[in-house]
Amino acid sequence: MRKFLFTYIIFCLFALFVHNNAFSQYANNRKFISSLKTNLNLLNYDESDVLEYCADINFSELSTESEFVNLGNEVYSLNNIAYNLYSDLQNLDHKTKCFLLYAMADLKTKTNFLYKDSEYLKNLDYLPILVSALDKHFVNSTTAYGLWALQFMPALRYGLSIDTCYDQRLEPQLSSQAAGKYLMDLQKSFGSWDYAIMAYVCGPTVVRKAMKNTNSFDETVNNLEANYKNYFYYYLAIVKWFSEKEIINPSFFVSEKFYDKDTVFVKDRLHFEQISEYLQLNLKELKEMNPLFVGNIIDGRNSEKEIYLPYGYKDRFIANKDSIIAFKDSIYFPVFQMPNVSDRSNANYVSISPGKDYEEIKHTIQTGDNLGSIAQKYGVRVSDLQDWNNIRGTNIYAGKVLSIWVKKGSALASNANSNKNDNNKATKQEPFNAAGYELVETITIAKGDSFYKISKNYSWASAEDIMYWNGIEDASKLQIGQKLKIYKKK
Repeated sequence: MRKFLFTYIIFCLFALFVHNNAFSQYANNRKFISSLKTNLNLLNYDESDVLEYCADINFSELSTESEFVNLGNEVYSLNNIAYNLYSDLQNLDHKTKCFLLYAMADLKTKTNFLYKDSEYLKNLDYLPILVSALDKHFVNSTTAYGLWALQFMPALRYGLSIDTCYDQRLEPQLSSQAAGKYLMDLQKSFGSWDYAIMAYVCGPTVVRKAMKNTNSFDETVNNLEANYKNYFYYYLAIVKWFSEKEIINPSFFVSEKFYDKDTVFVKDRLHFEQISEYLQLNLKELKEMNPLFVGNIIDGRNSEKEIYLPYGYKDRFIANKDSIIAFKDSIYFPVFQMPNVSDRSNANYVSISPGKDYEEIKHTIQTGDNLGSIAQKYGVRVSDLQDWNNIRGTNIYAGKVLSIWVKKGSALASNANSNKNDNNKATKQEPFNAAGYELVETITIAKGDSFYKISKNYSWASAEDIMYWNGIEDASKLQIGQKLKIYKKK
């Protein structure tokens, strides 16, 4: 009887382990597919062009039933994890499949079909689907950024220009060239594409640590953090799906919004709003013409920056350059008294305001803080923190004070002001009135979520909107399993 009971308990524990793993995989697949669909919707392609592009594809029929895929000159077989994601891709609705194929054709057009003649790099140009889910502004806490999710140091090593205001990882052709070189070097270092792709995602040091005392790739994967375990298997699913369906139609020319433009070079520090206000240009279009600039500041003091202006404005800019630099400079670049930095632990950073519509709140750096965690807490970007506080690199020190700039009247600003006025006792904001709004959905908070990250899934919502709708004033109080309601104006 005891032997039977012991065997039964072991069986139940094993079943529970399998069930939990299966549920975790299902949740990760759903999260990946959801991110991919959201980012495809944000690309703003013309739907009629997209549907015409894939009109000749029969998504219900597969051109091959092979369980193998090629990466470079290596062949890999799909496991159950890969097949599950493959099935999820196959079960996408027709329009989403078309948008996915069209987006890849768009990317390959912009990168001039970088790998099409290279057997060595065959099928590696789908990597942006895996690492960023086609989000050209993708960012994570390990300094990965852009469509190819290139980390900071590899991007610099392979020739990209990056500073707190400007980042060539946002340029598809330049970033794909750097990514290709990095991948080839990783493959030479690790000896195969499975390890190379995982090293690209996690970092070579992390993968080598996971490889310790094992020669098995699957065991190496099991030694990695949960967030990264399935990445390579996902990639096999993506390559299989595209190899059966993708067409490249040379009669289509997929491109970004076209502008007639002039080119000028800046060797000073300028704010885009100085240019737009002085020359009476539309700020949004000006920023769209210059997508490599992370924030609103152009800093050409260390290396001159190339910027684009609408056609016909080059001569006006050159003739009035000094006046533009001086225009409202005290607002866009206020002069601050440099603090005494002899005591590093008590010195504050010098803050740079992003504009008159913002107000400042303070964050004292605690032991264990990093720019990524602080950015998540306040729903801003790491580049914003660097820009506002004139920080180069990512090193920060406990005891110093960071300036966080938020929209005037926002929930974060109200909470900060309440803390000041009431001796750190926050007052409640005005309750949200749902009249005039429709409830879109109710979501459950998962590990790693933040208000800023969630807001990226909804083009009409900001992090502060979501906090306001749910009566939340402190962004740091978000809890795993918490329910949040997402609204949209009727």
